[in-house]
Amino acid sequence: MVSASFSLVEAFVSGLFFIALSTGALGSLPCNEEFLRYVQNKEKGATLKDRIHQIAMFASSGEADSQSDPFRTFIEVGKRYRDAIHHTTPFGRKDADPGERLLALYAVKSDVAVLCALLSLDSVLMLSQWICGQESRTEIADSCKELRDKIVNYSLEQGLLTAGENA
Repeated sequence: MVSASFSLVEAFVSGLFFIALSTGALGSLPCNEEFLRYVQNKEKGATLKDRIHQIAMFASSGEADSQSDPFRTFIEVGKRYRDAIHHTTPFGRKDADPGERLLALYAVKSDVAVLCALLSLDSVLMLSQWICGQESRTEIADSCKELRDKIVNYSLEQGLLTAGENA
C-alpha cells in the first residue's frame, strides 16, 4: 500500500507535467514560462518532493508548496518506508545508516500504510481541486474520493482509525 501510494502521486504529478508541456495549461491555469522550463529541463531528475513543490506552487498560485499539508506529511511519514521497499539493503547509504532501511521495512505497519494511502489520495485531490476548481469534476478526483471513503470506512471498522482521525 505504501508503494502504491507513492506510485499514484508520482504518476499523477508526471501526468500533470506532461499535460502542461503538451498544452501549455493545466485546467484553466495557463502555464508560465518558468514552470514550463522546469517541466522541460529539470522534472526528470528531480525528487518527488521537488516535483510536488513545483506543481503545488504553480497550481495554488504560490499559496502552498511541498511544506504544506498533505504533501509535507506524506513525504515525512512515507518516504522512509517507500525507500525501504524500493531500495532495500542492509548496507549504509548516504541517506541511511547500515541496517536502517531493513529496519524501516520491518516497521511498516497497517496504520502507516493506511495513513500513506489517505495522504496520497488527499494530495491528488488537492492538486486536482486547484487545477480544475471546486465545480469541475474529474474521473481521477471522483475515483480518489470513492477510494478514500472506502479506506476510511474499512479502517474505522478494523480499528486502524478512530472517528474524526484522517476522515
